[in-house]
Amino acid sequence: MIAKLSAIWRVFRKGEEVANPAAWKAGQVTATAIGGFLIAAVQAASAFGFEVPADEGQISAIAAGVLAVGNILLTLATSRKVGLPAVGETAPGTEGEQF
Repeated sequence: MIAKLSAIWRVFRKGEEVANPAAWKAGQVTATAIGGFLIAAVQAASAFGFEVPADEGQISAIAAGVLAVGNILLTLATSRKVGLPAVGETAPGTEGEQF
């Protein structure tokens, strides 16, 4: 269990990525498209008089938050060039700082 959690955390570091980034990026694009479609579908349902248990602002905010977090995490996990500082690397602007 600890090894799996460590592997998940490691994939967000700069220089690391998932085994098949192309498949993950395709999934990311699909998830983004589905999220946008769901927002549009809820707004269309409201426009045609169907009762939705939340207002448009709430639904849009939730969907946008989920999409943003998902896109950030998947971008970090599928790219070797961006991410958390690699092991032994200091974050930019923190040279000499002690915690």
